[in-house]
Amino acid sequence: MYNQNIITGIFSGNYTYVNNKGFYNEIELASYTNQLQNINLPSLFLWGKYDFIVPAALGYDAYNLVNTQHKNIIIFEQSGHMPMKNQPYEFVDAISNFVETYK
Repeated sequence: MYNQNIITGIFSGNYTYVNNKGFYNEIELASYTNQLQNINLPSLFLWGKYDFIVPAALGYDAYNLVNTQHKNIIIFEQSGHMPMKNQPYEFVDAISNFVETYK
């Protein structure tokens, strides 16, 4: 069982996990991989090269399964699981460029 001090949870960003264990357990068990081929809208996949929680290989798998010609995958070379924190400017640029392309 996961148990964490409330103060530690707040500062680490895990406080919502502590309060919503059932929700997070459901997410961990859910799989929608078999539905990715139904996506036909422009799609952007953003991944950190050093993401050891959800490895980039899974991003490539999803990218290959999405059924659109309008897709892009960006691997942030200096990021782990949170490229929005590790490389915030590059992250925002990637999203802005994607939105501009497909608006």
